[in-house]
Amino acid sequence: MPVPVSMESNLFPFKLQWEYQSVIVPWEVEGYAQDAKSAQVEGGGIFDLSFWSVIQVSGPDAKDFLQRMSTVNFNVLVPGTIVHGAFLTGRAGVVALGMFQAVSEGYHFLVSPPQGEAVHEHLEKFHFIEKLKIEDKSQDYAVLGIWNHPDWKSETPMNVHRATSNEIEFEWWQEDVRHDLIWVKVKRRLAPSLLKALLSEGIKPLGCRLYEFFRIAAGIPLVGKEISDENIILEASFDRAIARSKGCYPGQEVVERIYTYGDVNRKLLRVSLETQADSFPNAPFELSVAEKPAGKVVSWMASSQDFRKAAGLAYIRKNFLEHDGTFASSDPLLSIRREII
Repeated sequence: MPVPVSMESNLFPFKLQWEYQSVIVPWEVEGYAQDAKSAQVEGGGIFDLSFWSVIQVSGPDAKDFLQRMSTVNFNVLVPGTIVHGAFLTGRAGVVALGMFQAVSEGYHFLVSPPQGEAVHEHLEKFHFIEKLKIEDKSQDYAVLGIWNHPDWKSETPMNVHRATSNEIEFEWWQEDVRHDLIWVKVKRRLAPSLLKALLSEGIKPLGCRLYEFFRIAAGIPLVGKEISDENIILEASFDRAIARSKGCYPGQEVVERIYTYGDVNRKLLRVSLETQADSFPNAPFELSVAEKPAGKVVSWMASSQDFRKAAGLAYIRKNFLEHDGTFASSDPLLSIRREII
């Protein structure tokens, strides 16, 4: 559980820290409920996501190498755009899932922890005679997330824009899943100054617990938590990370066979949870319908407004994907329903 601390994160003061995906992060700034209120006020809030990794692949063969290795079509990825993408095993298991950006040096792959090291090792394993360099640039770049700011909007989500605040240059783009989220990438040495400038404009600091709630509520899978190399990527219900018009890559044959001839046996879906008890059971836990196994809740985060309600992600078995009633569990005080998009 989070513990009280009297220290500062890399970028702003916080009240609670927690080890999240093997990294100590600012879990709450002013308390979970207050953070949620701050995120909704005019001016919005900002998440310190500086613990994310930035992996750079550069060199004459970088484009062809990544075209062969990833789910992204690098023939259409040009500077000024950013896309979701993944690296897979030969069986279409998820090695890493993040965002690819074309930059002047080559390509950046932005991933949440602990994927950075895994990505580096995965790519080096397949790097033989290609003229390219694979580097961890996390010490050079920092990532922030601006939430619900009225002046930070784009008519073209996932297009990268350049901006300046207090003479500090940075890049930003609006996400295509959570439209209230603006990603910011800045040179790490300038991140504290940029954050100070943004806070002076009235943007409130937000804790990562709220970011986790928004992620789960939006149905965005996290490698190391809801998915791994044991999960076929199509089970994650995040097909936007797959470019079907490109050529071969590890796992492509499995992916296309499923698209063409059938479906996966289970899918990760958004669910809502409500309990009459004081807390929810620890994930994972099994679900059933009419005493038949129907799936498994793999993660949840309680609402900041009502701790007896939560957003969750669950693997639902194929036969119950259209079930619109209540799922049962071993806890009679708990009810779970699928979120209808």
